[in-house]
Amino acid sequence: MPFIHETLDIYKFKYSDDLLIKFGIKNILCFLENIGDLLKYRRKNNISELFFRDYDITINDMQHIEFNFGLYFSKHNFELSQCKTNEDILSKIDTFAKEFIGLNEFVTEILIIPYKSKEIEEKSEMITKIITTLPELLLREFSRQLGWLSNKYGYDSEIMDNYIQASEYIKEWFELCIEPILKGANNVLEWTKKAL
Repeated sequence: MPFIHETLDIYKFKYSDDLLIKFGIKNILCFLENIGDLLKYRRKNNISELFFRDYDITINDMQHIEFNFGLYFSKHNFELSQCKTNEDILSKIDTFAKEFIGLNEFVTEILIIPYKSKEIEEKSEMITKIITTLPELLLREFSRQLGWLSNKYGYDSEIMDNYIQASEYIKEWFELCIEPILKGANNVLEWTKKAL
């Protein structure tokens, strides 16, 4: 994996080897192929400012979150490039939404790590804050990515908007985010050895 490390280092992406292994070589290579589009997207869609507004997060931790978002952007970019019709893209939206809902676990782990040795009240306050703010941030990033990619490939925005509004994952987004948030908190705080 030296080539991958060198390339990611050139672009100053922050990553962990565990994340690279988890995401797999095929998806990492897809990420590298889509760096140009990712950088164009990120120039106009800065999710970091929203995280810095809502959380006391380090730049390094934010870069890890953005790298993970970038992996999904690249994966979705590739998958949408293979779609030929609106029906093809519509079949992908629920899968993409489900993946983004799952990202709550990863992001919560990063946000909760500084609270591992804090008092129970501070931990509880932070978890409550994450539950009430993180799903909205991920919904914004999901919507922005999907909108940018849909525009790139010329998909009908009205059809997309109607489908997204009818999606059960979008309708139940905030409720569906609670379980991965609690899993992420449990992964760090180890409230229980049994997974939630």
